[in-house]
Amino acid sequence: MTKQNFINKKDKENISKLLNENGLLLKYFSKEISEDKELALIAVKNDGEAFKYVSKNLQLDKEFVKEACKSYPFPVEILHESLLKDEEIAFNAVRTDGRYLRYFLDEIKDNKKIVMEAVKNDGIALEFASEKLKNDPEIVLEAVKNEGYALAYCSDELKNDKEIVKIANKNNLWALEQASTELRDNKEFILDISKYQDIMLKYVSDRLKDDIEVIEATLKSRGDNLEYVPDKFKNNKEIIMLAVKSNGYSLEFAPDKFKNDRDIVLEAIKESGHALYYASDNLLKDKELIQIAVKNSGPFLTYSPTKIRDNKDVVTEVVKNECSQLKYASDRLKDDKDVVMTAVKNNGFAIQYASERLRNDIEIVREASNTYLYTFDYVGNKFKEQFPTIKDFLDYEKEITNDNPWSKGNENKANAWNDKVNSDKDNQWER
Repeated sequence: MTKQNFINKKDKENISKLLNENGLLLKYFSKEISEDKELALIAVKNDGEAFKYVSKNLQLDKEFVKEACKSYPFPVEILHESLLKDEEIAFNAVRTDGRYLRYFLDEIKDNKKIVMEAVKNDGIALEFASEKLKNDPEIVLEAVKNEGYALAYCSDELKNDKEIVKIANKNNLWALEQASTELRDNKEFILDISKYQDIMLKYVSDRLKDDIEVIEATLKSRGDNLEYVPDKFKNNKEIIMLAVKSNGYSLEFAPDKFKNDRDIVLEAIKESGHALYYASDNLLKDKELIQIAVKNSGPFLTYSPTKIRDNKDVVTEVVKNECSQLKYASDRLKDDKDVVMTAVKNNGFAIQYASERLRNDIEIVREASNTYLYTFDYVGNKFKEQFPTIKDFLDYEKEITNDNPWSKGNENKANAWNDKVNSDKDNQWER
C-alpha cells in the first residue's frame, strides 16, 4: 500500500473521519495532508504516536505541539531540543504521563510547578527531578502520596522524615525498604505505624526483628511476616496462632509441629481454607477440618499441591461441592470410582474429567446421564461402540428393568426418552 494509491481524493471531511478512527493512517497520506494542522491534530488526538507522521513544520510548531502532547502515548523523545525546554509543552506532557519528565532538559526538571504536576500524575517521576527538588518536602510528599515506592528517589534527608515514610509505607508496603537505616531501627516509629498500617517485618532492622513487641505488632497486621520471624520465636504457639489468625497462609512458615497442631490448623483454615495445603499429612485425614477448609475457599484444587490433589478425602469433599474440580485431581483419583461417582452425582458433566476406564463404566455413565443427557458426549470410546447414541443406551436400560431412571413413571408412554430430553434441565457449563 503506497501513499499515492491509499487516498484517491482530498475530501477533507472523509479524511477527517478516517483519522478520527485511526490516527496512524496519517502515515499513508500525502505531504499536503500531513501539513494540514486541523487534520494532523485529529490524527494525533486519536493516537499520539501519529505525531511521528505529521510534517516537520508542524513538529516544530509550538502551538501545535502544545496541544498534541496532551495525547497518550506521545513520542516526547522525538521533539526538537528547542521544544524540550518549553514550560507549556512540558507541563501538558507530564500532565498526560508524569514519566515524560525524563525527556525534558534540566531546567524543566528543576521547575517546581512542572515537577509537581509530574509526580501528581505518577510518583515515580520523582526519579527524573533535579536533586534540589528530590529534597523538596512538598514535591516528595506528593510523589509518595501517588506511589509509595517513590521514596526510593528522594534525598537521604527525606528518607528519614517520619511523616513522609509513613505515607509512603501506607501506599506501598515495599517502600519501607527505602527508608533510612535510622527509621528502620526506630522501635517507637515502627510500633506506631504498625497500629494503623500493615508493615513488612522484612524491612525493619535485624535488632527489631529480634524484639518480641515488634514481632507481635507486625504479625497482627500481616501474618505472613512469620516468614521473617527468627526461629527461636517460632517455637512459641502464641506467636504462630497470632500469625495464622491474621493470615492463614502463614502456616507455611510455621514449624512442622504446628502444622500438625489441630488448634493452629483450625484457625488457619478459618481465615483461609487454602491454608490446609500446609497441614500435616496426619491432619489431612481429619474430615471436619477438610469440610471447613473447602467451605472457606474458592476453587480448592486449581492451584493445590500434589499431596492435596491426591488425597481422597479432600478431593471427595471438594467435588461434592464443585464437581468441575475433578479436573485438577490426581490421575489416581480420576480413576477412583468412589470419587468420580461423587462428582457425577453432583453434575454429570464431571464425567469428562474421569479416567478412560471410568468413562466406560456403565454405573458411572448411568449416573452422569441421569443428571444431564448431554453428558453422553463424554463417555468412553468402548462404551460408544456398544451404544452409539444415548437413545441406544436408554433403550437398553429400559429393556433391562422397568425400575430405572428413564422408564420409571413412563412405562405407558410411547417415547420415554423424548420425555426425558424435553424435561432435561440446563447445566452450569452450558449456561
